[in-house]
Amino acid sequence: MKKTFCALLLLSTASLLAENTFEKLYIKASTPSDSTRIILADNFESGIRAEVQKLLHCEDPQGKAGLSLTSSTKASGSNALKIQNSTTVKHSFMPALSQWFKGSETIKSGTIAVNFDFKIPKAKGVAISIECRDYSVKPHLSNFSAVLTPIGFRLGEISKAYPTEQWLHCELTIPVQHSGKSVTMSITEANGTVHKTELAADSIKAVSWIGLMMAQKNKSYVYLDNLVISHNSDKSSI
Repeated sequence: MKKTFCALLLLSTASLLAENTFEKLYIKASTPSDSTRIILADNFESGIRAEVQKLLHCEDPQGKAGLSLTSSTKASGSNALKIQNSTTVKHSFMPALSQWFKGSETIKSGTIAVNFDFKIPKAKGVAISIECRDYSVKPHLSNFSAVLTPIGFRLGEISKAYPTEQWLHCELTIPVQHSGKSVTMSITEANGTVHKTELAADSIKAVSWIGLMMAQKNKSYVYLDNLVISHNSDKSSI
């Protein structure tokens, strides 16, 4: 009885620690400043905002793939976003959340930051592919690719492991036209441990599109929470 109580107490403490960590990271990422514009911020506490629904690109004749709200697991608060894949989607890399910067909105300076919490079930074929491209030129340019899997992440050709079956926080920072700067991908655990990798950003002249995509046609699903996309225009502060 005593051992059971202690185990439950430890589990409850760990859960509260995780929520506190991820909530603080969300508040930090979603707070604007004189130089930081918040493009999108959703913690899914009030459902799925229209801004997030507009990002969805998914064609599934069977209607099985797409977005839904769940309270069964979450990084913080009461709800999280579930992204369901399907064998019947029209193309691989669906469903996708696509953030476009078209025409005059194309990002040509400053730094873009993408923050979100994620949980990936440890099952075969589950992965989130992150792509960053420049469509302001023809042919378009692929600035970089990154992947989140059940056991680790990859930025460019560099891979690192992280704990499985847990909520984790991903922060991706993308410098645009910053000579000598690097794209950074940081994965933060609930206890504050950070796994980080970098990729030279010298070749990134513009960003037109950032996509978070399910990588294969299958019945897999992933969870996201506390999604924030921002742009820092002050070069001197980066």
